[in-house]
Amino acid sequence: MSEDIGSPETTPRAWAMPRDDGRVYVGLDEAYRYIHDFMVERGPFDGIMGFSQGACMAAIVAALLENPSLNHAWPSHPPLPRLQCAYQNSRVVITTLIHCAVLICVGGFLPTSTTPSFAGYFPLPAHLPVLHVMGRNDTHMVPERSELLARQCLNSRVEMHDGGHYTPTKANWRRFFRFGPSGIHSYGAMQSAVLPVGERILPAAPAAPAIQA
Repeated sequence: MSEDIGSPETTPRAWAMPRDDGRVYVGLDEAYRYIHDFMVERGPFDGIMGFSQGACMAAIVAALLENPSLNHAWPSHPPLPRLQCAYQNSRVVITTLIHCAVLICVGGFLPTSTTPSFAGYFPLPAHLPVLHVMGRNDTHMVPERSELLARQCLNSRVEMHDGGHYTPTKANWRRFFRFGPSGIHSYGAMQSAVLPVGERILPAAPAAPAIQA
């Protein structure tokens, strides 16, 4: 059998492989190092966007950026570049340095494995705005399952599209996904949280390692 498993666009990919009905995630330590190195080399990024398992991983990474001590496999060196942001606090604008200004989860889900355990990772804090996008007709990741993740983010906004398990790409959605100093205000309830500088998003899902047969 040929070792060629397809083009980069069609190669099956995953951040971790679930085992024992999802109670065990295999491969996360390697994924943590991969993402950390990517952020060191190409960051800083305004936020993280992930689809499906990538959305789950994006939420995990957001938790690790808040508290790197949650997992020993998350590298402590070299240090990650930080993003300069302005927080609106009453009438005062406070400038600070952060690792992640916004999180976008499309068709995501809450990690529920016991090995490793994600106790302490959630809820994600109120200062991190999180946009959750779900498909009304998603039979692979039903909205009720994605809502479990939304409930574990203290600054959430949920938006629904009429399709299934995919990232909506119509013009209105493309405009909605664009964010930055002006676009972040389109997220409604999240507008008071952060005003990121720049418009770079770390794509959590597309760069996932290939699944080995």
